[in-house]
Amino acid sequence: MTILILVLLVILSGCMQMTSNYRIFSDGSYQSEIEILIASDIYEDPSTNAKTYLDDLLSGVDLDGYTKSEETIEIDGDDYYRLTMVKSRTDEEDPSLSIEFIDGEVLFTHDLSTSDDFLLELDALGLGSNYKEILAMQGFVILERIQMPGEIISANVGTISGDILTVDLMANDITKIIVRSDIASNLSSLVVILVIVIALLVTLIAIYINLNQKRKKHIAKDDASNIDTVLEELKEDDKNDILDTLALEEKEDERDFPY
Repeated sequence: MTILILVLLVILSGCMQMTSNYRIFSDGSYQSEIEILIASDIYEDPSTNAKTYLDDLLSGVDLDGYTKSEETIEIDGDDYYRLTMVKSRTDEEDPSLSIEFIDGEVLFTHDLSTSDDFLLELDALGLGSNYKEILAMQGFVILERIQMPGEIISANVGTISGDILTVDLMANDITKIIVRSDIASNLSSLVVILVIVIALLVTLIAIYINLNQKRKKHIAKDDASNIDTVLEELKEDDKNDILDTLALEEKEDERDFPY
């Protein structure tokens, strides 16, 4: 295993990044993800045998329960091969992790010294006590990213951005990562969704009423127009009847009676 990692590091120096992602949920469970990024031109170059070395490396790791996916992505204009391995589990499955709920807050602790994450077993590479400095100079990057179930209040190391903590394991000589956060309330989200739904319903009802009123006005206008037409026709008919009657009377007056 050590030889494989060393060979892989030499081949992929400056072109490889490993990230351990943890997403903590409000029920105490979490999702762990291992992400490996390798520059596509290096990974696809047959002369580097990068694919073979990576496969051999992973074959010696217990990935039972992980869902594996591969894709090519673009980062800052460069193409990278990305391998992700995801697994959902509880903190009871990994003694190096602890998730506690204290006064409406979540306390997450990751003990790196006892972690079962193979990405952190770098002190066995035989590079000496300054192995991190050596790997960092080679451009090798290892990150741990933790997403908490709410806004992060504090952390003993790393960079905080909302509910996400990012720790550069190569730049920080630490044995534990401790994060404290709020628990996001599902109630507030439900209230927002409810308000949006009500607003949509009110809008739809208003549109329906408006269209219905316009339709009624249009029908009333058409009916009035039809009534006016009928009245005009009746007036014309009455006028013609009177004219016909007068013409008939005049014709009868002009007849020559024998008496």
